[in-house]
Amino acid sequence: MENKKKVIILGGAGIGTIAAWIVKRRQDAEVVGFLNDVLPVGSQIGQKKKYDVIGTSDDLERYLKEDYYFIMAFHGMQREEMVFNKVMAMNIPEEKLYSAIDPQAIVDPEFSDIAPGVIIAPGAQIGPDCIIEKYCVCLGNSFVGHDTHVKSFSHIATNAVVGAFVEVGRACHIGSNATIREKTIIGDFSLIGSGSVVLKHVEEKSIMVGNPARLLRKSDMVEK
Repeated sequence: MENKKKVIILGGAGIGTIAAWIVKRRQDAEVVGFLNDVLPVGSQIGQKKKYDVIGTSDDLERYLKEDYYFIMAFHGMQREEMVFNKVMAMNIPEEKLYSAIDPQAIVDPEFSDIAPGVIIAPGAQIGPDCIIEKYCVCLGNSFVGHDTHVKSFSHIATNAVVGAFVEVGRACHIGSNATIREKTIIGDFSLIGSGSVVLKHVEEKSIMVGNPARLLRKSDMVEK
């Protein structure tokens, strides 16, 4: 395909390599490299398919002036608020964000509001009348029920089920195989453990585990 978009991924392996894989499957763009704040420039990301580290997040402003599009693949996991604030401070214009929506994801923008800059993996399903804000990630076979609002930078892991009329706050992590009951509110910067079943509202900055889910601790108590 001619005139492919040139995409730069901010982040590293894991979510970043999933995003690169989706870009390759879509065939309308190509990943030219990663901006990474840990690995040195010139190193590579990926075990089999490798991508060059071409700079750090400090280089973002320079690349924004050129003909590139961007995917955000930073994710905090116990540092949610700090990483969220860092990401939002980058102020990437929405028209420069690339949406890595896999061809085998079940999502129809005529039925739901899907913001730019999302990552939606194969088999993920977004119901009608949902709002998915920018920088959200829905991994393989995750499910978001109808009339649900997932706020910026939240992460729905593999096989997680988010019921209808749910509000998922900013920078939340819903772990693999977790289930969120319909009409539930998940507070900002919360983490729902793998396999947990949430039956009632969750306060912000909560780490919830178990079936039914119980509070393990507040995330602001985790060492930064």
